[in-house]
Amino acid sequence: MRAQPSLTYERVASETSSFCGRSGHRGAKAGAFAYAVTAYEITQIILSLLYVCSLSVTALADDLPIKVEHAWVQALPPVAEATAAYMKIRNLGQAPLKLIGASSPIATRIEPMITTKQVRNGQEILGMEAVAELEIPPGGTLELKPGGNHLMIMGLTSHPKEGERVKLTVRFAPGDQRLDLEIPVVRQEPK
Repeated sequence: MRAQPSLTYERVASETSSFCGRSGHRGAKAGAFAYAVTAYEITQIILSLLYVCSLSVTALADDLPIKVEHAWVQALPPVAEATAAYMKIRNLGQAPLKLIGASSPIATRIEPMITTKQVRNGQEILGMEAVAELEIPPGGTLELKPGGNHLMIMGLTSHPKEGERVKLTVRFAPGDQRLDLEIPVVRQEPK
């Protein structure tokens, strides 16, 4: 097996310059510095960029003016029967929209849930309640977050692991408008 030559800043700069239609790179030609980049480092940079790009998705599906940001599914142990999806959904339109549910190959049912608070015997008890819809006002944002409103993913048919991605089709009203997403699975809310 032949050893691969290491990538240097000069080589990357010249290849990038020729790819972008530019000839040469001032720093590389002047020999300003040379930096060895391993294939592992390049892979890490590309994966990091792809992850950052996946955190913000702007979509116009069937005239559905929605921007989804910071979407993620919570990773849980294989014995769990349910998990949750969280995200910020911005309504870029002039009319209210309603989040009415979702679907995914990993679950039999996904419903919007609200967090409820009740006081019993002087103690505050948190709970969850399924709702038919969560409204997003024109120009407003619906934040689905841990300890608050969320999409409950129930009847898991597979248990996604941290680092994997999950396909999720989010449904909105009026009508039955759909937005397809592919979101990362993580243990804790990304900072």
